[in-house]
Amino acid sequence: PPGIKFFSPTRVTDGALVDAGSDLLKLIGLVAQSTPVRAVLINGQIVPTHPITADIVEFQAPPMQLQSATTSVNLLTISDSGQSQLAFSVRKPEITFTSTALATADSTIAVKGTLTGYGEVQRVELGGEAATLTRAADNSFAFVTPSLPVNQGKSTLQGTITSADGTMHPFSVSVERRPRLSLDFVR
Repeated sequence: PPGIKFFSPTRVTDGALVDAGSDLLKLIGLVAQSTPVRAVLINGQIVPTHPITADIVEFQAPPMQLQSATTSVNLLTISDSGQSQLAFSVRKPEITFTSTALATADSTIAVKGTLTGYGEVQRVELGGEAATLTRAADNSFAFVTPSLPVNQGKSTLQGTITSADGTMHPFSVSVERRPRLSLDFVR
């Protein structure tokens, strides 16, 4: 029976929305047919293959830079017995900061955000502190840091997202601590 298995990205099924894990999409997998595989195409482009047997080939497309939030992928296999197709979408990694006042008069700040497109997230750290993670139904992750110290003026806090496979994705967020306004000078 015909089959298509992706090793990268993972969790690919027909019609699925999967996470890329990075801005550079790597499409790697196997095609198994009941007759010899003649070609593998991704989005209309022939992809290099390596035969394992006449009926099973490994494919690896050239890495693709993801430009938009979601990219459609259409894999077509051609064999002596016909064609098989698998279509899915890939989500580019993105951090959205939510409910965070990135300018404050306070000496600390809690940073809140949402991660999409990173796949399985194991840990988020910002300013050396671990954030609390909550997985959503769409496989995105909400995160909240504990209160982080903020210096007077503009600061950049460095962070790391760690995927379940150990891949580390650095990121940063700029915050500004402004002086408290006072009306003491008004008389």
